[in-house]
Parts: sequence; C-alpha cells; structure tokens
Amino acid sequence: MSIRLSVPLPADSIAGARYAVRTPGRAVAIPASRRWFLLFLLLWVSWIEVCTRIFPESSFNLSSDSRLPRWFTLPEGVSRAEVSAGLDIYSNGSYKIRLIRPGGEVLAEVNIPAEDTVSIEGYDLMTAHGTQEVIQFYGVGTFRVVDDPALLKQLERMFAAKKRGSAGR
Repeated sequence: MSIRLSVPLPADSIAGARYAVRTPGRAVAIPASRRWFLLFLLLWVSWIEVCTRIFPESSFNLSSDSRLPRWFTLPEGVSRAEVSAGLDIYSNGSYKIRLIRPGGEVLAEVNIPAEDTVSIEGYDLMTAHGTQEVIQFYGVGTFRVVDDPALLKQLERMFAAKKRGSAGR
C-alpha cells in the first residue's frame, strides 16, 4: 500500500485542505493547520533524537589519584600526570570517555553503548573492546576506576545477579 500526500482534493473536500492521503477506495483530507502541526512534531522528535546523541546529560572528570581505564594506552613520552579523562553520559544510556591533554587535545576516545553497561549504586560496569572496567562515581562530577580486589569481587557478583535478572524480562 502506498501513501501519497500530494494529491489535489476535489472541490467538495474539507475547506482549507489542499492535499489528501490516498488509501484504496477513499481519500482523507489533512487540513493545513494539521499539516503544520505534523511537520512541527516530526521536527521536534528528530531534534530530540539528535540531542540525545550529541549533547551529554552528565559529564565527569577522572580523579587525579585514579589510574586510567585499560582501554587507553599513553602515547610515547606522555605521563599519567600530563593527561586527564572525561566521561560523558548521554540520555540514551551510552557513554563516551576521552583521554585529554591539558590543552584540550583529545588523544583517544571510547564509545560505550547502553547495552554494554550495568549500573548499581554509584558503580558502573562498562565493557569496551572486550575489556571490562568498574567505574565509581563520587563527589561532584568525579569518577575513578575501581582497583580494590575485595570490592571488585563483591561488585562482580552484584552485576552478574543484575544481568541475570534483566535477561529474564
């Protein structure tokens, strides 16, 4: 079934409507005010979709006492003290983590889709390039990579239980 929006209406159609949707056997008139509303609605939904992918909902900086996530390797001649990392969370659930020099130069970037993360009480398990890291969010706009073996073991059990629970839905 095809739909055409540019079919002129007969003279006895709804006043103010110049176009119709043709379906087999009948024509439905779309008034001009509704066409503008539908166009506005389409543009608004498109804008929302674009914004959820471009503009972050939240941004965090890596704590200076934290190691870098294993997804990043430092370039030759660059020390950990010379770089920082920024983490952006988007409203569609995806993450973007950047390795940044003090001047703002982005050395590396990792994108993590929502399906590769699990969140529990201020901790996120993220998987990128086959490598998992546990990130802790604390303070205002700060995150760190978790290295404590006892905490990692406890969190791994919690993450596994949450994954099993969400897989059954």
